[in-house]
Amino acid sequence: MFIIKTPASSKAFNDLRLKKLIASGGAGKIYKTNFENLVAKIYITDKDKKLYENKVLSMLSKPPKGIDFNKKLPQLAWPVGAIYEKNKFQGFLMPEIDFKGTVSLERMLQKKMRKSVNLPEFYGYRISVAYNVAACILKLHNLGYYVIDFKPVNCRLNPKTMNISIIDCDGFSVLDNNKERHPSYQYTPEYIAPEAKNKKPEDLGLQQD
Repeated sequence: MFIIKTPASSKAFNDLRLKKLIASGGAGKIYKTNFENLVAKIYITDKDKKLYENKVLSMLSKPPKGIDFNKKLPQLAWPVGAIYEKNKFQGFLMPEIDFKGTVSLERMLQKKMRKSVNLPEFYGYRISVAYNVAACILKLHNLGYYVIDFKPVNCRLNPKTMNISIIDCDGFSVLDNNKERHPSYQYTPEYIAPEAKNKKPEDLGLQQD
């Protein structure tokens, strides 16, 4: 039986049931749940469960203000509840990002890729996308959050509005209410800042973004 822990001000979630597996990565698996517009990330190994528990609890206690969490296109796949089973941390609930109605931001980068998914060629749309990405990142930085593994495939683009959603938020470097930093544990070498070469992801911060 799963137990969901949420901030005192948040909606309570009871009777969590994992449904269809929709994605799988190195650290965890993503499942549909019985809660509308919410999915669950369940960490695979005990090592990762221990590694991410305090970070997820910190993210729950300090959600980013001023960032849109509307059900149609949340800007962030941010934790809304920590999942426990027999008092052992398993993962977290987060808003579901619509992958069918969005495309990878990578598709906006080249003409051939834009054409493959019918993205518009009007240059102004690319300016709008760049602005929307930058505005979201600025809000995160002002709250002490750094993306670190910052790359186009971690951003989903809505072709109708040019708004973006960022996934893999548990990979962020997070500053909690006690000024303790929970670092990032991964980055993608192809998108690493030159001055960060040969450094561990745990050592990186704002300049990497």
